[in-house]
Amino acid sequence: MKTSMAVLQYFSEVIRKELGIVYLEANYYQLETRLGEVAQLNNCKSIDELYQLMLRGLSPVALRQLFDIATNNETYFYRDPSLFEAIDATILAEQKPNGQLFKVWSAACSFGQEIYSLAMLFESKAAKLPNGYGILATDVSRRAVTTAATGIYNDLQVQRGLSPALLSRFFTKVNPSEPSSDWQVRPELKRRVRFQEQNLLASFESLGKFHLILCRNVLIYQSVERKREILSRLYRQLEPHGYLILGSSESLIGLSDDFEMIRTDKAVLYRAIAKLAQTG
Repeated sequence: MKTSMAVLQYFSEVIRKELGIVYLEANYYQLETRLGEVAQLNNCKSIDELYQLMLRGLSPVALRQLFDIATNNETYFYRDPSLFEAIDATILAEQKPNGQLFKVWSAACSFGQEIYSLAMLFESKAAKLPNGYGILATDVSRRAVTTAATGIYNDLQVQRGLSPALLSRFFTKVNPSEPSSDWQVRPELKRRVRFQEQNLLASFESLGKFHLILCRNVLIYQSVERKREILSRLYRQLEPHGYLILGSSESLIGLSDDFEMIRTDKAVLYRAIAKLAQTG
């Protein structure tokens, strides 16, 4: 049974208010498919039945499920390889032995491939990070954060972006006796990563300052006003001259004057201009 437009608009508005993610009518077919998953989880026969359930009060569990389905968690290891080359050639090359930990925040870590790709890069380029590094991995989806923290991936997932050499060095078989066993991230790759839930509409004040923030393929789902507000707060979480990285199809044009564009042979990076003393 086709879901009514009014019901889809209701859920779209809930997601917009809670996450800032905007579902246009052109994308309602995608929203309808994802809402079908939530309906099944709540033993509802249809999305309309889920809607009636929600009208009686959004339970924390149901709201969490909406968060999980609202975000697009499509990702893979070393997504946009040229970007990781640019991080190595430009950002890591600037690091100096001044006693300061190199701090990184993945603001939409999804299922963890991005942060483990970063950790593999940093471990492979340890000489450029004499003071070590730390990675904060956050996502609004509890399911995504939990999956990322376990660091377990199947054969198909590790084949997307990982070379045999990296797989052998940084992963082990969960059950070595089973050819089709999943792969587990080695403990030494996880030791410098901290995981937590974080809504981009919530305050970043308690997160601290970072030398590098990655917020890739997230702002495209926000309204222009929300993009500007989030970018302003991301800027205030950067150390002086820290870097922000967006998705390959995203841009700061018309959204923020707080960064200068650094166009390398490999990718586009954004470096913070005159830092403010406040946090947001």
